Amino acid sequence: KQWYQRRVRGEGPCVDCKLGFYNFEGSRVDICFPCPFGTFGNETRATECHSCEAWEEGRRGKYVTKQHGSTSAEQCLRPDEPLGDFVEATVGFRVRVQGGDFCTDIKNSLWGMSKVIPFDGHFYECVVVPATEDKPAETSMALEMTLPRSFAWEFWAILDMISTHRPVGNAYVSMGRHYLDKIQEFVNNHSDLKNLGFKLDSSMMKIDDIELLEFEPYFKGHCRIAGDNSQFCDGPTDAEPATVERYYVKYTVSEVDCRSNAGYTRVRNAIERGGNRGLDCVARADYECKMALVSCEGDQVIAAFANTFKEVADSISLDKLDSMIKTFAQDGITFNKGEVVEGCRDGIGANGFTEDFQPQCDACAKGRFVNHMGWCQKCPFGSWGDDGVHCYACAWYKSTTPFW
Repeated sequence: KQWYQRRVRGEGPCVDCKLGFYNFEGSRVDICFPCPFGTFGNETRATECHSCEAWEEGRRGKYVTKQHGSTSAEQCLRPDEPLGDFVEATVGFRVRVQGGDFCTDIKNSLWGMSKVIPFDGHFYECVVVPATEDKPAETSMALEMTLPRSFAWEFWAILDMISTHRPVGNAYVSMGRHYLDKIQEFVNNHSDLKNLGFKLDSSMMKIDDIELLEFEPYFKGHCRIAGDNSQFCDGPTDAEPATVERYYVKYTVSEVDCRSNAGYTRVRNAIERGGNRGLDCVARADYECKMALVSCEGDQVIAAFANTFKEVADSISLDKLDSMIKTFAQDGITFNKGEVVEGCRDGIGANGFTEDFQPQCDACAKGRFVNHMGWCQKCPFGSWGDDGVHCYACAWYKSTTPFW
């Protein structure tokens, strides 16, 4: 039985898997895989990796590793401090599969996940290349979730394992279903889906005859302290904070129903990622401008605009933004430009708008915080806040908050 000696493709005879790597019986592929997050491999020829939580007597609660391929129990850490100063993170992936059209099912049942589960998640891209005589159909998808710290790391660990073990998923169907079941378990366990009569089930995805061509996960921690240089923080973290200008834009739309998951997500994706918005500032290398959907009710859409900059030349005044924003069309929806107004300043959040479309600027209530777009937003599932400014993640090894 030499399943632990796996041949590196194209490089000759079998070799032992080195420390931090393993191959398991029945994997069907001759590749040494890195030990997943939360585990380590301190032996060569390993057929499994040791769990951080079970390695030492008396070890309790959540322990993680900061990378896959760890080689020692000393790399198992309590996640509270070593992972950096962030309370939430954006976790997502792009995937390209060959062998089927998944977009129809996704748009009908999962498009607009933020309307169903208690954290912000949605598919923002789904494109199908139809099959030809010589080539089966291909589907490209992209999913993004903004999650509290503990959930973000748990979801990231799943995505990283899929990425590093992709050849196994392509080797046989049961492992591919195992990955989907992992995501299903994460979503079902950390939400009230069962109370809403909704259950994410891997059987809805017909994966028996597909091949995973590409899988690119990413993790961006939203850090709160200037100068934090944690590897998990997104964007520049200089000690001198950047300036943020905030505005709100009103659009009138037609032929879309935001009461449906699909309609809401189409509007959101157009506002937040659409290529026809005419925003040149989104292409900056370090500091950029962003748009985010605030509300979509009837034919009225309100979007927040935030411009982050350090160079004075990158400042965008109200008049400059008013001339930059245009009427545009995206995904079959026409966004007719209306008014553009200034947002709130000095850490005060917007709680709504007056009848003449002026933001109601006031301190946010307890249990809410001022988000990056200047809006008073509820603390995410799994976090809490008592000052109307910040939210704090519940400890990794304790219970989370109830649904919202």
